[in-house]
This record gives sequence, C-alpha cells and structure tokens, in this order.
Amino acid sequence: MKIEVFYFEGCPHHLPAVERVRGVLSEMGIAETVIEVAVSGPAMARQIGFLGSPSVRVDGVDVEPAARGSDQVGFGCRTCVHRGVREGMPSPELIRSVFGG
Repeated sequence: MKIEVFYFEGCPHHLPAVERVRGVLSEMGIAETVIEVAVSGPAMARQIGFLGSPSVRVDGVDVEPAARGSDQVGFGCRTCVHRGVREGMPSPELIRSVFGG
C-alpha cells in the first residue's frame, strides 16, 4: 500500500495533514509509511494531477471521493468537504473511509 501526502513548501496544513494520516493509521492498526511529496511548482502540479496542498492519496486514489474525477489541477491551497464542513485538510473520516473504516 502506498500512502502519499502531496504538498508545496510553506503550506500551513502539510504537517498537520501528515500527522492526521499517521494518527488514523495508528488507531486502525495499519503499519504503513506516509510518503511526503513536495510539489515544486506548477509544471510538476500539472504532471501529477495535483489538486492543491495538501492532497492525500492511497495507492494513487485521492481520499476525497468528490475530488477523484476532478481535473482542477493547480499549485495552491486545497480544502476538502466532509458532511458539509470545509477544512484545510481531509477529515479523519475521509481518511478512514479509504481503509474501510
């Protein structure tokens, strides 16, 4: 299993998102490494389909279902919506849902 957090340098939600993902993995008993991927600029963002910082993918699939078909690639901040609440990183529930929790 490959768990990645894509971000740009200076993103205020990068480290909290990594910690949130690690916390969910720990509570679910999943011993996997979280790979942090720095997106260096707009060209790289286009190349990898970067939806904004931070973006969390498991085996290449975004944790936010509504974003999975998005082509809104960009080099900027990202928000996620879960149960009508918009936040600067995926909620624990969104992250858990990818692992069947």
